Amino acid sequence: MSHPPSRPAAQDTSAAARSPLQGTAGTFALVATIVFAAALFGILTRPSGFLAAFWPVNALVIGIFARRRRLASWAGWLGVLAGFLAADLASGNSLIPTLRLTTINLAEIATGYFLFIRLRKVDQTLSAPISVLYLFAICAVAALAAASVASGLGYLQTGTLTTRRWVIWFVSEIASLAVTLPVVLTAPSLRTWAFKPRRDEISEHLKNSLPFVALLASGIAGTLMGGPGVLAYPIPALLWCALNYNLFFVTVLTALFSIGEIMAVSSGLLTLHAPGEAQSTMISIRLGVTFLTLGPLTVATINSVRNKLLRSLEHAASHDFLTNALARGAFVTRSSETLARVVAKRQSAALLMLDIDHFKPINDRYGHAVGDQMLATFARTVAATMRESDVFGRIGGEEFAVFLPNTTLPDAMEIAQRIRTSVEGVATPLDNGATLRITVSIGLADVRQPVDTTLDQLMRLADKALYTAKEAGRNRVAQLGFDTAGSAASGPASQFAV
Repeated sequence: MSHPPSRPAAQDTSAAARSPLQGTAGTFALVATIVFAAALFGILTRPSGFLAAFWPVNALVIGIFARRRRLASWAGWLGVLAGFLAADLASGNSLIPTLRLTTINLAEIATGYFLFIRLRKVDQTLSAPISVLYLFAICAVAALAAASVASGLGYLQTGTLTTRRWVIWFVSEIASLAVTLPVVLTAPSLRTWAFKPRRDEISEHLKNSLPFVALLASGIAGTLMGGPGVLAYPIPALLWCALNYNLFFVTVLTALFSIGEIMAVSSGLLTLHAPGEAQSTMISIRLGVTFLTLGPLTVATINSVRNKLLRSLEHAASHDFLTNALARGAFVTRSSETLARVVAKRQSAALLMLDIDHFKPINDRYGHAVGDQMLATFARTVAATMRESDVFGRIGGEEFAVFLPNTTLPDAMEIAQRIRTSVEGVATPLDNGATLRITVSIGLADVRQPVDTTLDQLMRLADKALYTAKEAGRNRVAQLGFDTAGSAASGPASQFAV
């Protein structure tokens, strides 16, 4: 009878022992697959006689390792090596050139990664105006490492050092890094991709489509007209995009523009050079595109920082600093707007007025620091019981309010009771080791049927119900509501008495 229980224990032990190996194998497989696919893409863009027209894999690895440090383990680096070797050998390269190219790529990735992780967090996410310049400097140093290793390996092979080889490697690598790395660093996490846009959001996106349309038009115009000035055509549209779209979208648009220009020239779709000068032109084009990307990315970064600051100021202006609940004015504005929509849709609604019982004596006895701590704890407790659609604000002192849209009377009573019992169960620690408990009295006013009422009327009715709860002994819920005719109707004040 004792054998069956022992088997799961043995299985658990072996599973625990296997999990580190599974994690290592998973890291290796994931990184190797990413590198293999990205390297094959770069190889397929390689025109005859040139390096790849666009080589995203090194920037991709630097960005992924920087954002997911656990992947930058020995298994991850082995995955990088395996991915490079597999991609080059699969494309028909012999072993010696494959090892040479892999060494150059690893030198660039290692240099870029170990420099990048030393930046401040704010710069790693391109969240400061100077971040783009830091990133560009790292790209330059990583490209310098690649070019130097390539030149050194070339010298070992041929016995000669050529400046041209160094320049070609440096320009090609800095262009690929500067174009790709910002996209990888600013990309949202997978969880944020799954969102369902509302109709008003779709309408807003359509209104902001003009900068994108202008960018498309400038690209088409450049393709049709050609000439050396074609690189500058999209710049005004890119700057317009930088002022209207979020940072990640701007990095994507800038990357697409840059890749398109480079590949159009390398494929012969755009002819910007005289016969026999193709290689010099490609060097110039890649370097020019690299510098051109700095402008839109810097503007987008500055605009992102500005928008974050504005959101922070707006939050500070509309929220109570101590409790993080909406300030009275913001609560009234938001609740009034929500109530108008509720009434228009002929839905029910409710409003709760909450008052901490005996707060003044507590404040006088234990001091304002303890009082502030209790207010903050109370607000967190109430906020934790609310739904996403509810509106929570601090009306003044120890008095708070919660507006409950599209809520029936039984549901509102249940929410009020949940708030009351949650507050009752929270203990605030004191300096002497003791704990202090509080209770809350709640007045509930509801629109039982679709009637034309205002938030001011609802608040007055809830306030009246609150006083009823206090007179009945506190730590309870009292309720008043508007009936079909719009007149007040009361419910039992002691329904939730303890």
